[in-house]
Amino acid sequence: MSGNGTSASTVMLKGILEQLAQDQNVPKKQAQELLTGMVERVTSHLRQGDRIRINGLGTLTHQSVVKTTILLYQAVVSAMAGV
Repeated sequence: MSGNGTSASTVMLKGILEQLAQDQNVPKKQAQELLTGMVERVTSHLRQGDRIRINGLGTLTHQSVVKTTILLYQAVVSAMAGV
């Protein structure tokens, strides 16, 4: 449940990938490659100890997101298998 008392929906990474492809008018394969590349770059920077600031999300650090990043990467790989 979200903070305002309404039930939040679960959005799958595959759905985000499809929306990205449609919004940017690019093939799903290209959107998949871009999204995968972004996750890989973020992971690499975090492993090096860098902080990453993303407007609307805050500042990510290795300690705060290592488990989430791994899960996100696994989700990207899983979504890639379904494209």
